[in-house]
Amino acid sequence: MYPFIETIRIEDGQIYNLDYHTERFNETRAAFWKDSTPLDLREFISPPTLNGIHKCRIVYGKEVEEVTYAPYQMRQVSSLHLVVSDTIDYTYKSAHREELNALYAQKGMADDILIVRNGYLTDTSIANVALYDGDTWFTPAHPLLRGTKRSEFLDRQLIVEKDIPQICLHYRIIAAISEQIGVIQAVCGNFTVLRCVSVDEPMCYRVVISALEVIEPCLGVVVVPTVAQRVDFCLGAGA
Repeated sequence: MYPFIETIRIEDGQIYNLDYHTERFNETRAAFWKDSTPLDLREFISPPTLNGIHKCRIVYGKEVEEVTYAPYQMRQVSSLHLVVSDTIDYTYKSAHREELNALYAQKGMADDILIVRNGYLTDTSIANVALYDGDTWFTPAHPLLRGTKRSEFLDRQLIVEKDIPQICLHYRIIAAISEQIGVIQAVCGNFTVLRCVSVDEPMCYRVVISALEVIEPCLGVVVVPTVAQRVDFCLGAGA
């Protein structure tokens, strides 16, 4: 059995979403070890005094095996490519990423992938997603992994679960939800916000980040990139 992991954001000594990480940690342990006793991750995290954003990586089985800290390096992403896998299973966050890595290898010229399972959107290779239709933020109802930041936003009723078919991407904005920093440029809190407008190419959207735009007041999301950027969001999976 592969070891399981929790990856926790620490910024200037502040630990983020620890209760959600602890809940997922104990749910995973209970699923594989019925006699496990709930543990509090606070007892295992003692971050050194560090400036900036760091990643705390907890490796565990029935018990905690290793806790390490490392500076977080943001992956620069300016394009996504849809890939299809109806068999991928990443219900539990673990070191077993062979299936995800194999799909990521299909990204072609894109910087990351957006995975379609059974005809519906799920996640990128490292983050949950949310899409905005001009009124409501929706997140795929059946993600590969139920992320801690996604869980927080659901509890706060900032996003709504919905099955999002690959063939019906009429949403204006796509956002990556990650406990660390967003995976695409122009990070706003824990959202990376892109506006999507249709273009002439079939099954393709062009994503434009404006110079200044306020998106969805209830989320308090403001996009202020230093320069306008464009991202091609290709929906022709396997093309």
